[in-house]
Amino acid sequence: MAISAEQMEALLTRVMGAVAAPRSDASGLGPMRACEWGMDRMKRVKYFKEWKNEAEVRMKYMSETDSQKKLCLIQSWGGPDLIEYMTRIAGVTFEAHRTAAGEDVAADTYDQAMTKVTTELAKHVNRTMAVYDLFNTKQDSLSWMEFVHLIEDKALICQFDEKPYTLYYAVKDALVMGLRHNEFRQKALMDHPDLDLLTKSEIYKEETKETNFGPISPALECCFASRVGPRE
Repeated sequence: MAISAEQMEALLTRVMGAVAAPRSDASGLGPMRACEWGMDRMKRVKYFKEWKNEAEVRMKYMSETDSQKKLCLIQSWGGPDLIEYMTRIAGVTFEAHRTAAGEDVAADTYDQAMTKVTTELAKHVNRTMAVYDLFNTKQDSLSWMEFVHLIEDKALICQFDEKPYTLYYAVKDALVMGLRHNEFRQKALMDHPDLDLLTKSEIYKEETKETNFGPISPALECCFASRVGPRE
């Protein structure tokens, strides 16, 4: 039976549309390494971002754009530590389900899952400490490019892109780093107090003549431990 030109064009369109776009075989790239972030919690968000970027390059090579399939690849490649962290700590929902109370819970998209993980990992970063470490790094015996890479790595931990370094944080960090007594400076770096609490503690020390020539008083310990007001 003869068909018209219009019918032939429609048929060709359907046939061509049914042909899947060719995908690149990722096996030639070798196995994808699992996500490993070590014991230093402040560096985990940096290591995860580097691993995620590597995984996304493979996904792009594979022409994979489907959100749920990309999340499946993360589960396949990530390794047990990452999967446990995503499930137990970051609260990623891999599959839609209904709770015992009858509430429907949708599965997270790829972007939602990655945001949950990076947000949770970022909580481990004491940025005042990270900035202190960044600006006190010396070249020593490193070559120029080795020094550049080291500085870049430490700057990434500070998360300047995700959390702008405002006047508030610059003032607080400069005050911490400029404290005259090393013992109090180290404690402030570790405790990571907000600006108001830091100011109260320093005024208290001046009024009580607190110095670093002995243990920190219980009253000052309480001042540091109270931690009221907004924090990073």
